[in-house]
Amino acid sequence: MKKTILLLLACASILGSCKKSDSGGGGIAGGDFTIGGTNYKVTSTMKLISGKVVGYTFTSLNMQTYANAAVDFYFAGNTTPAAGTYTIVDGYNSQNLTANQIGFIATSTTSSSQTTSYEPNNGGTAQVTVSGDKVSIVINSISMTTSPAGSSTISANVGEMQ
Repeated sequence: MKKTILLLLACASILGSCKKSDSGGGGIAGGDFTIGGTNYKVTSTMKLISGKVVGYTFTSLNMQTYANAAVDFYFAGNTTPAAGTYTIVDGYNSQNLTANQIGFIATSTTSSSQTTSYEPNNGGTAQVTVSGDKVSIVINSISMTTSPAGSSTISANVGEMQ
């Protein structure tokens, strides 16, 4: 029994001393975004390549209330986009993106299943950095139109998680 406890402590010590390598590139893994003054911490990320569009989804899920929010970014092409400054446009027309545009949409769903969609008022820019094959995106506050009818602002500082 004593050997088992010592073995478990040794394993815990080894695992505790491990540190995820930081490649030193630009960006933050996970990050957060703010919709209308409410801050959301990214809990998962997803990259999807479909035809001539690369999409990135950054999701925040509250496991206690099941409320969630997501920001979606789309780039023209079928590979990791280049670092640089992109003009923000409506993400619902992502099949028509040009090389210098980033399609953007967002959604939020409350614990009572009320979903709101957000579309940009076509303005503003996103700063994209790439480290290895991982993308980070920063958007300063931009104006969005909401559905149901309304308006809001969104900002983001998100990056792909490992």
